[in-house]
Amino acid sequence: MDDGSIKQRMKDLREREHLTQAEMAERLGMSLRAYNALETGDTHIFHKKLEEFAAITQTGIEEIVIGTGRDSGDRTLKDSFEFLREKDLRRIAEYERMLEMERRTIEQQKELIVSLQAQLKDKQKLISLLEKQMGND
Repeated sequence: MDDGSIKQRMKDLREREHLTQAEMAERLGMSLRAYNALETGDTHIFHKKLEEFAAITQTGIEEIVIGTGRDSGDRTLKDSFEFLREKDLRRIAEYERMLEMERRTIEQQKELIVSLQAQLKDKQKLISLLEKQMGND
């Protein structure tokens, strides 16, 4: 989700209703400082405040979150955030694939280390044998 777009839409919608940040904060039952933090992205928007913001600006949650129009039907907050959940699930799946690839790489590197250690041990034995043989000659 592009938080910058949400912040800008919140500002635009508030201004569309000819409200200052102080007036919006009062209507939401919060301090000006707390509201400013919401609008500037310094904190997470709580669902309850987002619903209240939508009611005050006479818009739907989806218009704030994804930028759809005022008359987008009777979508619920759950519906509006479903696309975010799906996007997050896709990201999680991608991260899991990347993590699995990293695990495989680590396992391959461990196997290579074991193989190299075995080769080193064999070469150390060979050097020992050669040193003994040279000492006997």
